[in-house]
Amino acid sequence: MTCGAGTYCAACEHSADVRDAHCLPSATDGWVFNTAGAHECGFPSVFAECDGHEDCESGELCTFTGGEWGFGQCWARDDAFGAIACREDSDCEAGVRCGEVDPYGYFSPLFDVLGWRPTACGGASAAATEFCDRFDAACGIGAGEDFDTRERCLGHLDGLSAEGQTCAFGLLAEAEAGSAPHCTYASSPATCE
Repeated sequence: MTCGAGTYCAACEHSADVRDAHCLPSATDGWVFNTAGAHECGFPSVFAECDGHEDCESGELCTFTGGEWGFGQCWARDDAFGAIACREDSDCEAGVRCGEVDPYGYFSPLFDVLGWRPTACGGASAAATEFCDRFDAACGIGAGEDFDTRERCLGHLDGLSAEGQTCAFGLLAEAEAGSAPHCTYASSPATCE
């Protein structure tokens, strides 16, 4: 979903089966939420005025944060906090990877209606994104699952050694082949380290 100037994207989960994304007008003096009933979103929800620096004014940075909801917000360089958006490694400081982030797990339930995933400096590896996509399809991510958020899944794989990652992918392949207990094995750091 792409919104034009003077608007922000609201991606909302109204119920377990009803999700949508739409553009809402920004406040005239900046980005303000829930002003005069500006949105009626349930939880989780994402409010994004940016998904990259090109959406911000000159000298501002786009950052991703989580709090009461997930946010993609433009900040003056000196005031910026959260995960700083990027498109590729060269957008980050030397030696820092650009990869997927999911602050507090607010973004991932709404990927389908957002149409994009937040990427930021210091984010997950491409291998972690692949692992979590496959894990979600085979085992599920969410309340009551082995990973309660995608953020935990991303951190799990990147926290393993190279051998541990190979082990986790092997166990995930067993889960994908129909062995449900392997979902728990693939998600446990103790199993592969």
